[in-house]
Amino acid sequence: MNTVHVDVGLARYSDWAFTSAVVALVVALVLLAVELAYSRTRAAGQLVAAGAVTPTARPWRHRHRA
Repeated sequence: MNTVHVDVGLARYSDWAFTSAVVALVVALVLLAVELAYSRTRAAGQLVAAGAVTPTARPWRHRHRA
């Protein structure tokens, strides 16, 4: 392999750019995972509260009246 004409400075900048891109993608993936976990716990808490039945709600009472 002929590496005589390789500019070491440009090669180093290329390595830094690639490493920076990988780090940015990993950080974005971690932030996405945190956001998804937070939104699921928040939605689950709201669903449980919204699905509660009040003691006065009796839907079976009106079905059997004739």
